[in-house]
Amino acid sequence: MNRTHGLSRLKKIVDTRGMKVLDGRSYAVRAVREWEEELVRDLGGAENLSVQKRTLVEMACKTRLYIEHVDSWLCLQPSIVYNRKHKLMPVVQQRQQLVDSLAKLLDRLGLDRVPKPIPTLAEYLAESEKESSRDEEPEPEPDAA
Repeated sequence: MNRTHGLSRLKKIVDTRGMKVLDGRSYAVRAVREWEEELVRDLGGAENLSVQKRTLVEMACKTRLYIEHVDSWLCLQPSIVYNRKHKLMPVVQQRQQLVDSLAKLLDRLGLDRVPKPIPTLAEYLAESEKESSRDEEPEPEPDAA
């Protein structure tokens, strides 16, 4: 049985080429991308995130991806305990370190949901007027033949 979890390989790929190169058809990648969207929304939206917070969000997503990868590998193992030594596999400790790292990143980002800023009445009316003027653009007249 193959006991290699492949976490080092995944980290190398993500660190050198970024998360965008990962196959979006896999469950873990889709789950992490959805989680990233929810996280950004809870932090007040992408337009309200500083560069520092965007970096922390990216780091949190990578860490979450690594945790998902290790979890899926651990679920395929017949046991996470070495029978002879009665000890947990070292990857379980590494997983816990990843979880602790993710918790610290989330703590730095803030655990409270940040509401999106509500526009003033004047801003809302101006935006509404822009949208209605776009919708009412006159259709070009047919050529007179």
